Amino acid sequence: IHGGVKGFNLQVFDVDTSYIVKDTAVVVFKYLSPDLEGGFPGNLNLSLAYKLTNDNEVILDYEASTDKPTIVNLTNHSYFNLAGCKESVLNHYYMIAGDSITPVDSMGIPTGELMAVAGTEYDFRVLQSAKQRIEKREKGYDINYKLNKQPGTLALAAKVVEPLSGRVLKAYTTEPGMQFYLTGNIMASVSKCNISRIHLIILNFQPLYCCREKFIGKLLYINLKYYLNKINFN
Repeated sequence: IHGGVKGFNLQVFDVDTSYIVKDTAVVVFKYLSPDLEGGFPGNLNLSLAYKLTNDNEVILDYEASTDKPTIVNLTNHSYFNLAGCKESVLNHYYMIAGDSITPVDSMGIPTGELMAVAGTEYDFRVLQSAKQRIEKREKGYDINYKLNKQPGTLALAAKVVEPLSGRVLKAYTTEPGMQFYLTGNIMASVSKCNISRIHLIILNFQPLYCCREKFIGKLLYINLKYYLNKINFN
């Protein structure tokens, strides 16, 4: 969605295969991004597997290879409302397993610094509502968190609770960062929601940005493969 004028969100993927193994249904999508599409060098072969388990998990596995050195930074862009759009997500409760964020400049580009969340409006280390904070800020959240986890390991990144229904979303990732998007300027029609205000949240998993030297992104070289083994929602 942010990978050029016509990003992968506007491309048509081929269904490579689908199957069921034990308690898991799997669909694998593939796409070939030709050399210099979106300005990125190399023919990029992308494979994305969606897995649905009997434990109410949705698992995303990514794999990519290239014939020229290039940059690859793949993530999901799923929207969630645990109340089925009957209530605003301001009434949800949030926990984010991150001690710091990556501040941005006026253009939305990370400054290269890390800022501790302790004592700030970005501190969601304990499960809590965002409603009063957003009403006080008069704006939502669109910020990248540095997650508290070991590199490459699958760990809990965030937890979202909808108190009326009791629904809980737990998000796990192998990536080091998570973009938390909860804002009041969403103007969209999604499914039956007809969203006009704060009714959706996004949890994007990603590196700590590759546009600053301090934050190393996903540089993919010839004869190597890119793996983002797990993004789990349950």
